[in-house]
Amino acid sequence: MAVAEHVTKKDIEELEGELQGYRSFNEFNEDFLSIYRNSSMIVKHQMRSSSRVVKIDGIPVMFLWCDFRNYSSTIRTMVPLEAMGPAVKSSRLQEIIPAVMKSASLSDTGRFRYNASESPGNRLLLEEMGFYLDEMSFSMKIDTDRLPAMGSIPEVRQYHVEDIDDRVKVQNSIFEDRYRIPLGRADILIEMAKRTYIPDASWFLMKYGRIAGYGQIMKSGTRKLLVNFGVVPEIRGKGLSRDFLIWILEKGREMGYKEIYLDVNAGNIPAVNLYQTTGFEIVEKRVKWYFKEY
Repeated sequence: MAVAEHVTKKDIEELEGELQGYRSFNEFNEDFLSIYRNSSMIVKHQMRSSSRVVKIDGIPVMFLWCDFRNYSSTIRTMVPLEAMGPAVKSSRLQEIIPAVMKSASLSDTGRFRYNASESPGNRLLLEEMGFYLDEMSFSMKIDTDRLPAMGSIPEVRQYHVEDIDDRVKVQNSIFEDRYRIPLGRADILIEMAKRTYIPDASWFLMKYGRIAGYGQIMKSGTRKLLVNFGVVPEIRGKGLSRDFLIWILEKGREMGYKEIYLDVNAGNIPAVNLYQTTGFEIVEKRVKWYFKEY
């Protein structure tokens, strides 16, 4: 029987060596140990409360650090422990996530999501645990010293906080999807309050005197990341996206950014083609996995 136990200070001490190898299973795992060591007592308590050591027949087989939500939880770090290999049959692995859900008193209608690098090893384990592959995304990078020329110089206007309603409107138009929760003013204000936000690095594309696109550069760890880039549906396919993209990248170069990254859904073929023909290269492949009890 699988049991998920709350992580204790003693667990963290005993698992220190294995937690230091958090990237060996998945390079997108977060560094629980370093974050924990550099956090306040309150945050440490919260991190322990949202972490579990899963045992099967009394043998510790997995460490998980999660953001628990009743209907959709996120696994931030998953570390298979050394005892898993020789001690656990693959048929028992499907007991792990239900045990975690039970320990956190989560609804059995909820689901877990987990972002992982693409590799045969983690794919096999996650499938045996009952996860299913939802979608793949690419992390792409461009050297800003090697940008192509624009076909024509686009008309661009810098975003300021007083333009918040215009930004809400254009982003909801660009990324309209019946499954997507529409962006609101509060979402943007929260984003602008974060350390990852870069003032003066957000722009509107203008066409015929109207806002026709948006894009911005943000911080992501040591990287600079192009986010929220796109143009409204009615002007797509006319070359404006490419010119606007190159314009933003040139601005990034002027700001001292030698490399700029972006993330894109692998199934978004027009966007992938745009980025690749502009000079972006795929540097990482990320798979989004889901677990749901039916």
